[in-house]
Amino acid sequence: MNINSGVYAVILNKNKEVLMIHRTDHDLWEIPGGKWEENETPWQAAIREVEEETGLKVEVKKLVSIGSRPERQDLVFTFLCEIIGGKMKYTREADNIQYFSFENIPPNTAPSKLERIKDALENKDKCFLRDISQSIKTEDFVEENKL
Repeated sequence: MNINSGVYAVILNKNKEVLMIHRTDHDLWEIPGGKWEENETPWQAAIREVEEETGLKVEVKKLVSIGSRPERQDLVFTFLCEIIGGKMKYTREADNIQYFSFENIPPNTAPSKLERIKDALENKDKCFLRDISQSIKTEDFVEENKL
């Protein structure tokens, strides 16, 4: 079995606004994340992805959700993270980095990312287990919306 894996980091400021990046390859806002690499844990991958995409160093505080798309062998982890260092900077993957309240998240944000953010904001004591088979993949959202 070959599992397609992904990790995402939800980073909140003191006002409960979420840190989002604007991608350089599409007109799309996202939370930092990506694939985890060989010989690293999902939480190590989330830490690495945040630093690669934002320049920030984070610490994982909790597992927010695990999503599975069984028909494609997709497994996606979302972590709540806290900034512990680094300096926010634009990167080859992010040409803008901003905090948004949930109500003001840009419309060019994939629905799957909204669900992950909502999970992090709504329940601090629970890890959500999600069947994401019916969720729109980011790639499909980009194509459908011509972003």
